[in-house]
Amino acid sequence: MCLDAAVAAGEATAPVFTAAVVACARAGDPSAALAAFRRMEAAGVGADVVAYNALLGALATGGDWEAAWAVVSSMRRANVSPNDRSYNALLAACARAGQPARAMEVLARMEADDGAGGGGEGSGFGYAAPTAVSYNTALAALAKAGDAVGLQTVLDRMLARGLSPDGYTLAAVAGGLERGGRAAAARPAWNALLAAGATPNTVAYNALISALARAGDGGGAMAALDAMRAGALRGEPTAPDARSLSHAVRALAAAGRRDEALTLFDQILASGGRPSPGAAAALLAACERAGAWADGVRVWKAAASLAPPGGDAAASSRLLAAGRSLVYAFPGLLTSLPPGMVRAAQTVVASGAAARAFLSGGGSGGGSDSEG
Repeated sequence: MCLDAAVAAGEATAPVFTAAVVACARAGDPSAALAAFRRMEAAGVGADVVAYNALLGALATGGDWEAAWAVVSSMRRANVSPNDRSYNALLAACARAGQPARAMEVLARMEADDGAGGGGEGSGFGYAAPTAVSYNTALAALAKAGDAVGLQTVLDRMLARGLSPDGYTLAAVAGGLERGGRAAAARPAWNALLAAGATPNTVAYNALISALARAGDGGGAMAALDAMRAGALRGEPTAPDARSLSHAVRALAAAGRRDEALTLFDQILASGGRPSPGAAAALLAACERAGAWADGVRVWKAAASLAPPGGDAAASSRLLAAGRSLVYAFPGLLTSLPPGMVRAAQTVVASGAAARAFLSGGGSGGGSDSEG
């Protein structure tokens, strides 16, 4: 029975309204979830923690941290005690919205309440102690901001509570160190967390390999791929996905190991995967540095053929930046870009030619006609 029919029949109970909120959340429509919840309130049907958490989950998906914060406060006013799921959803909303300071405030209040009666009316929060999920979500917020110092502080607090790090902890720390400009520190941090009992998963390996790529550590990236395939260090054997291999392509290309990078690039294509724009750009740049024009043309065509039909301005710009010498040598390659990007790409190349002509003419513009 749909919600409208249930309301009309007078059969819209709390579970019915909650199911509607959950359905809206799963459909990725937080506005509809909030509307369904408001209808429950208007109908005088009391919401329980399950209904509130369903709404918080929807708001977290949309990154609406302010609305999520208001919902948690309203739970207290309605004498419904928020639990760890409530707070974790609020943390997730803060993380998704790029609000690490707010996420830290939520975590600090959870640590202060900690089930010991410290919450009270003054805090506006309940008495749920933070879980490993709470800390991982806070770490993800800090990682998004590239706050390497904050990452270490929260990680220390997590371990001090006797909570075990997991694959998501590994991913947040590696990703945060990369974004914070400390990519080379990701590998030692990873090893320390493994020693503390963390078990890698695909998300964690991908974050590590990406950090190693940023650090130009091709050997480390290949070692991580091998460990991933072998299920080393207490993990289950996992086949690297297109993202894993793309990060490794970037690492190998940056380290000057072009042939190995090409091999991995071809593996992605053979598996039906899509190499990332960053991997294609890094490999193109490596081909240009080595003067390997045939390989460069092949990489360009493969990357262009996998581009979205409507074109991706950012991806095409990266391709052009990495393969500019290639394009100047083989301008016909521009036609392999998605139709929507061909004109923009031609403008970039034409502008470059005009600029060179202007400079060669002593700044008078006299050489523009001959160089067009």
